[in-house]
Amino acid sequence: MQMKKYRYQCSLLTDVVITSSAGSEGYKESLDYIPGSKFLGIVANKLYDESNESKTLDLFHNGVVHFGDASIAIGKNDSFKIPFSWYHKKGKSLSESIYLHHLLSHEDKQNGEQLKQAREGYFSPDLKKYVVIEQDFAIKSAHDSEMRKSKDSQMYGYYSLKKGSKWSFVVTDESGKYADEVKTILEGKHRVGRSRSAEYGLVEIEFVEECEVPVNLEYKDELILYAQSNLCFYINGKSTAQPTSQQLIGIGSANILWEKSQVRSRNYKTWNRHRNNKDADRIIIEKGSVLVVHLKENLSSEFFEKGIGSHKNEGFGDVLINPGFLASETSKLPYSLTKVEQQYDGHFAVTDGPNDLGILACLKAREEGNNFDAKIDKLVNEFKQKFEKDFDGISKSQWGTIRNFGKNANSYQVFEKLVFGQPDFGALYRGQSEPDWRKKDRRGKLETFVKRINTDADRLPFIVKLSSLMSKKD
Repeated sequence: MQMKKYRYQCSLLTDVVITSSAGSEGYKESLDYIPGSKFLGIVANKLYDESNESKTLDLFHNGVVHFGDASIAIGKNDSFKIPFSWYHKKGKSLSESIYLHHLLSHEDKQNGEQLKQAREGYFSPDLKKYVVIEQDFAIKSAHDSEMRKSKDSQMYGYYSLKKGSKWSFVVTDESGKYADEVKTILEGKHRVGRSRSAEYGLVEIEFVEECEVPVNLEYKDELILYAQSNLCFYINGKSTAQPTSQQLIGIGSANILWEKSQVRSRNYKTWNRHRNNKDADRIIIEKGSVLVVHLKENLSSEFFEKGIGSHKNEGFGDVLINPGFLASETSKLPYSLTKVEQQYDGHFAVTDGPNDLGILACLKAREEGNNFDAKIDKLVNEFKQKFEKDFDGISKSQWGTIRNFGKNANSYQVFEKLVFGQPDFGALYRGQSEPDWRKKDRRGKLETFVKRINTDADRLPFIVKLSSLMSKKD
């Protein structure tokens, strides 16, 4: 059967967290793409069958089926990671001018212009627009179900890809046997990424179209490879960011021109959710890297058709050969790009519902309660700042008595008679504690401050809150 390539669109129904690390400690930015391994995992959850060894190997292990990474959609177009060989003037942007590292001459480097490597963002295939991926940040806490509160020392932060954005990816089936079965499973709503049990990770995947398989081309002399996806190579069982020319293009006699190349690498950590454990870390070449190779013999593009390197099933190994966005007659591209804002689809906004008025009333009541609490706290703090030292002689039980009067009085007028009533009816003007309240005019200061509060509705809550805090002093 003939190779099949299916393009899909992945819409984020909630924020999605895709971290480059398997750990939760601290906070890390989300990746600016969705790895193909996430889509592989969706299918594996349904089709992984150890009793059918041949099919399982083809789908998930030997690269016959290739689950590509999802990149941001710019308008209706897919996008490519900005190549690391693109440079721009320091203090400027790709909207001004774009320099190509592998074409820069000695004179270009000595003309006084300070150039900066472009490392962030994606650009459209029509070479007109580029976008820098926006992310949200939220601080969360682990939950202690027994104590019904946040766990101590368990704070963490998540950067996330934003809800409403659209992403595009391709699934390639070299055999042509599994593409339609995979399509049936991928379409629909799924959970991906971190914290799926909370508010993150809900996506909807839709089939878009079947893609054409590219025709073979011949290359000679100098070859420019653009890493459309991450690349991973192994030498003597260890991953490396310096592959041989045999691994890279299938010709051992070719020379990799490292001085013209721009390669970024990182440690790639993986987590196997089925086994609930880590897989071995890998050193990978990041997507957007550019490698320049000098050929000593002609090369067919057929070598790159099925991807290069290892882990092709997870979306690794895709390259573009001599792409137009890395070619120019001078050291500058003959065009620049326009930066656009990331687009979000309002389709995912919550629609009106029958319980909206009740929910809104509840939220307003909560807001009013929070504002009231904040107002009382402000008054209590003001009193403490002015008079706290003056009341050092008042015991916890004396403050407790005031608190009980405040809690049980039907109104502030009743409380006023019970506590501040003169000459000998009020609690602060009689009994064994009377000298303590008379000293330093404590009862006068308390009464004057309470009367300054504008409304009776605020006075009793102030009394209760103040006396509760003052009775807790050591």
